[in-house]
Amino acid sequence: MKTKIDGQTLMFRIGLVCLLALTANCSWGKPLPPDKLAFVGLWKTVTGYGLDFNTNGTVKITEDYNWQEIPGWFTVFQRDWNEDNVPVAGGTNYSAIVWDVEFQNDDFLLIYGAHANRRHKINIYPWTEPNQTKMVLNGMEFIRMPREGFSTPVPPSDPLDLPIASKALAARIADINQMTDLNALTKLACTDKDSAVRKAALRRISDPIALGKVACDARESDVRWTAINRVTDSDVLMKVARQNNGWDGYLNAAAVERLNDQAALFQLACDATNWPGLWTVRNHATSKLTNQEALATVACEEHEPQICRTAVRGLTNQDLLARVLLHGGDFSAVRKHAFNKLDSVHLTSVITQAKDPAQVMAAKIKLGELNWDQAFILESLNTNGLGNVVGAAALVNRPQPETNAVVSVCHRLVAQGSGMRISELIDLLNRFGDRALAEDYVNSGEHELVFFGAKWADNHGYHQAGGLYPNSARVRLVANDKGH
Repeated sequence: MKTKIDGQTLMFRIGLVCLLALTANCSWGKPLPPDKLAFVGLWKTVTGYGLDFNTNGTVKITEDYNWQEIPGWFTVFQRDWNEDNVPVAGGTNYSAIVWDVEFQNDDFLLIYGAHANRRHKINIYPWTEPNQTKMVLNGMEFIRMPREGFSTPVPPSDPLDLPIASKALAARIADINQMTDLNALTKLACTDKDSAVRKAALRRISDPIALGKVACDARESDVRWTAINRVTDSDVLMKVARQNNGWDGYLNAAAVERLNDQAALFQLACDATNWPGLWTVRNHATSKLTNQEALATVACEEHEPQICRTAVRGLTNQDLLARVLLHGGDFSAVRKHAFNKLDSVHLTSVITQAKDPAQVMAAKIKLGELNWDQAFILESLNTNGLGNVVGAAALVNRPQPETNAVVSVCHRLVAQGSGMRISELIDLLNRFGDRALAEDYVNSGEHELVFFGAKWADNHGYHQAGGLYPNSARVRLVANDKGH
């Protein structure tokens, strides 16, 4: 039985649907407080992620955030903000959505709506430089973009110089401006419950040790950042760089970035203490080294491969590059990088000095004294010969051998089960490999080859079939779209 709807009811229902559709993308934020008006306007990062704040307490996200596109050193730490930044499900046009804005204890900026929440750590409040206005959220620098027909508040030139909300607070800050007791000022800057008081106290501090303490202990991130950016003393900067700040890696990075003393940077690069995230501090310090002897020492003696690669990247001295190749550590990727930076004079010295026949062969090929066809014929008669040609192929970037020849010699060396040249075999799989070679690795019984063979398969759209139990049939790699 059909129910007849009169015109008035129909119009009411249509209006209700329209209202619901209209409010789905609307937001009813509270107006921004006076001391937060400096946030108003369109801000963008170098990746294109944008936040467009309005005085009514709302914001538009002009481009969705991509975790993988943040350039530079801070990428490592940015992933640690997943707990505070809940990415919205992909595929939505977020620029059409208006979000509410809320500030939490002057330390966090909460953006929330019907779709998801995002919590941004306020590292540095908006401040004005000669040609642009900036702020730092979650360690990312935002620049305010010009917008036609829209006048944005101009924040102070000092990021600590924010509006004061009450006369009582203004009076208290006036008293702080007369204080000279360094311990009292440091305590206020670190622990006072009022953000404006903490910032006022910091402005009175110039002692580098006190600034270092504030940088490590202050409860407010932009106070910590401003403190470290006023420190020039190398010992204090080193202390802050080594400080385990509970994954506040931006502060450690800021300290390293201000360090220019080569001895201090070298000491940091070689730091043997251990806490989560320290390797990134050490890697950053290594990247700032220009002393060639220091870089060579790190490249030869370091146990972390990424730090070794960073050290070799900074090396230009040919004698030291040759030292890294001939006497460096166990990382084939580091030796390869050093080898491919050598000039012809030092390649010639490698031929006479190298104890590894693969390095001698690689140098001869690089110099044109031997070609790849000759190398594969001369060196593929026994296990050692197979290892030598595999080692040489992994070392030389150009000229490259034929893919079929490389794959064939890798098959044969894996079949020997000698455990030789494991790192080089992995490198050649990634550069020249195919399904059949990855399958050989997965079935080799050699732990690293099994792991990287499976990883290659996963990256190239294959899955493993068979061989699920000991002594069972050989594992096969099957294309994902073909099933088992």
